[in-house]
Amino acid sequence: VCWANPTAIASVANTPMGVETPTLTYTLALPNAIATYTPGGPQLNITLNGPGPFAGLLLYAATTVDNQNHVGTWTGGFDPARYGVMDAITAATSGCAGYGAGATLSHTDGRDKTVPATFGWNPPTAAVGGNVTFWAVVVGSGGAGFEVVPSGEVEVDA
Repeated sequence: VCWANPTAIASVANTPMGVETPTLTYTLALPNAIATYTPGGPQLNITLNGPGPFAGLLLYAATTVDNQNHVGTWTGGFDPARYGVMDAITAATSGCAGYGAGATLSHTDGRDKTVPATFGWNPPTAAVGGNVTFWAVVVGSGGAGFEVVPSGEVEVDA
């Protein structure tokens, strides 16, 4: 699954993510409450905060939650032994590379990860036809289920 759609996630047979649990209380934060990005501009650090460790993560930026055009690239601020872009991890099986090269980030192992966790996102080089929201699927540790976490909308500053 390459996007934060609870129905699509639930349709995966024997998913280790468990059931949707919207009360896990994870959040996505932008630096200094930034509300705009500049196409081709500087990297933004997106931080996942929450009540405690988490087991898994899917993270991307798009104009809508189910948009199959994920924008920008994830290139810094994270431990490459724990996280990677989906086209580099499992492109042959997940199909996420088709959503944009380097544009969908995930975990690479099932060990618990700590919060806060910060990830460097590079804006797309051109405006994408609208504002973007960062979308995360966070899998709680210990079988706590998963939560879809949106950031606030980030306006394009063209």
